[in-house]
Amino acid sequence: MTSCFATLILSLLAVATLPALAHGDLKQELADRAAFAQFNKMSLSHCADKMTADRIHEKAARRRVSLFQDIHKRRLEDRATNNPLDIDHSANNLGFSLKTPEPIILEEFSAVGRNGCVIAPESTEGPFYVEGEYVRPTLREDQTGVPLYIDLQVFDSSTCKPVTDIFVELWNCNATGVYGGIEFDWDPSNVRRTWLRGLQETKQDGSVSFSTIFPGHYEGRTSHVHVMTHVNATALPNGTVYDDMATHAGQFFFDQNLIDTIEALYPYNENKAPLLRNANDSFLLSEAYTSDPFFQWAWLDSEFKSVGLLAWIAFGINMTERREIHVAETLLARGAQPTGVVM
Repeated sequence: MTSCFATLILSLLAVATLPALAHGDLKQELADRAAFAQFNKMSLSHCADKMTADRIHEKAARRRVSLFQDIHKRRLEDRATNNPLDIDHSANNLGFSLKTPEPIILEEFSAVGRNGCVIAPESTEGPFYVEGEYVRPTLREDQTGVPLYIDLQVFDSSTCKPVTDIFVELWNCNATGVYGGIEFDWDPSNVRRTWLRGLQETKQDGSVSFSTIFPGHYEGRTSHVHVMTHVNATALPNGTVYDDMATHAGQFFFDQNLIDTIEALYPYNENKAPLLRNANDSFLLSEAYTSDPFFQWAWLDSEFKSVGLLAWIAFGINMTERREIHVAETLLARGAQPTGVVM
């Protein structure tokens, strides 16, 4: 599989029209990715036998079932073609619920292990990367939107083994297409915000879990989530990680029918930016040509969209790769503090 791709050109429209921000040269990035693909295994398919022998799929599925059940409880108490764009990645299409026998759920939740993506170490962090975010599982803070619980599992693409004790960083825009932590003309105070950004350290099985909200969109891009991995990084006493060297960085995507459903809900429907569909996102199309960079997902309760959904994916990284990343802002420089945590 090819790497999970970077942004081409963005213009951010939220309350007012903003100037366009270049995300990099598409032709150069395409050339870099092609060169990377020649010398790197671009999927986890070569790991299938080892993963089966090590019961990786089964263990991952049991973790996701446990997460599904735990989130569901907490929230209620307080494939036809080879084209990824044509595949329904929803686990709900089987019609299962918490009452469905566990073996059936396990089979569906283990499918992601056979569908991993390798994130290539090119300039995929985009112009909105902020260095020095907090190590924490819950990223939503005061942001309104459909709750999104993400389960990630990281593998060494050479050994096919889970990668432990590295930091995985995640960030995405809010429901109306705005990134926290970046200064925009219409709201300079936004630079002090930390919402929808954070890191977690991988466990023994290479997994991390985050709680965020489903990302909205901005002009020129479909909905996506940024993911980055840091090897040999150390958390500071204040609970943040400063590391401008990335092992890998990339993006993951969502089914169009899921995006359409969520975009019809408040506050997503307040977004005035033109909605770009998956089929027209150049970076997504470049990757989907030979890979499947989509989350698999399941509504926690299909009747109550406010409960949210669980999304999961496994991906491989090349542990020998290192590169310096472009840092737009740093948390230390802006003196930011989390504005509160909402579970």
